[in-house]
Amino acid sequence: MLPLPVPHLIAATTAVLVLGQSGLLSRIGVSAGWLTGPADMPALVYDRAGMGLILMLGWKEFPFLALVAFSVLATRGTALEETARSLGAGPWQRFLRVTWPILWRGLAPAAVAVFAFAAGSYEAAALLAPSDPLALPVLTLERYTDPDLGRRGDAFVLTLLGLALAASAVLLHEWLRHRVERLDR
Repeated sequence: MLPLPVPHLIAATTAVLVLGQSGLLSRIGVSAGWLTGPADMPALVYDRAGMGLILMLGWKEFPFLALVAFSVLATRGTALEETARSLGAGPWQRFLRVTWPILWRGLAPAAVAVFAFAAGSYEAAALLAPSDPLALPVLTLERYTDPDLGRRGDAFVLTLLGLALAASAVLLHEWLRHRVERLDR
């Protein structure tokens, strides 16, 4: 649970120092003989796919999702699992028919919240995302702070785009939740 209290800025800086082509992993790879030089290290930071950003956000947000999963299972899962076990359900049947549906219903809102947060997170994107194309939060701030005030409207539109992205994730979650509830009846 180490990443939970670590600020995103510190986690992103650590990711640059560890995952960069001249970072800790690269140096370990060269010392161990796996790489011939730092340039052989795959570009995980500032790459067009944003792998460094994805890895850092995954590392940073996983403990939050795990905490939600543990609390969901602790409050809702044990009695139903015991009932399924007493009725002869095997481990996989218990997982697929009892644990997973309970876990999914508890984790889905948390995953949507993590997605909305990650989509709007500036500090991690500023340190780890590629410069072409710019991440949405970085591009928004760039347009907002541009000396040409005519570009400030672009920042407002980009902010609305981020809001639409987060709202779409929430609406998709709600639609799926209602659909699953209808199927469960």
